[in-house]
Amino acid sequence: MRTKRLWAALLFFSLLLSGCTPGNERLTPNDFLSILQNDDRFPLAVQELENSGQDRFYVALEEKESADSEKEKSTGTQEKKELILVTYVSKSSNHEEMESELLFSLLQDYGFRLIYFQTARDGRRCILFSLEEESESFVQGIYYSFDAQPCAWWGRQAELKKKDDRYLQLSENGNAWYYTLPLKDGFYYFEKQGSLVA
Repeated sequence: MRTKRLWAALLFFSLLLSGCTPGNERLTPNDFLSILQNDDRFPLAVQELENSGQDRFYVALEEKESADSEKEKSTGTQEKKELILVTYVSKSSNHEEMESELLFSLLQDYGFRLIYFQTARDGRRCILFSLEEESESFVQGIYYSFDAQPCAWWGRQAELKKKDDRYLQLSENGNAWYYTLPLKDGFYYFEKQGSLVA
């Protein structure tokens, strides 16, 4: 298990070093499939998040405020900040520290900006592991669908059109799109370009 985890982390870092990062060549669905095949923490994370009993929440890493932050500002020195795991309902709500070595390690090892547990209006649930924030122009990552069916953008309720192995969602004016495709065992790849409102 530890060997698989190490292999998956090395694969991810080699992709980052080769320039496959958001804003450049980007990761492919096959890159994410390799990660899922070699890291068994993702199903465990899904189980842990489901056990929370909440319908909708975010999990992310944030820098911990230190007692010396005022001193650092006045002297101009900066020490490396400690990262902590937080959970919140919306960006503007309180961010509460939480304990989970599993979620912390997934966020840190793969550079995910956040993990989002979403229950849509129709009751469908999914968990997103996203490399970017929702509001950014380009967003990609993977998600787990509890009913193993494709989810619309950001886990919301919307109509998807099937084309080959992909499911597509377009904005009304056609200047933004989202697509998703199955990877394995209820996990899907997703990618969004432009400003898409579900």
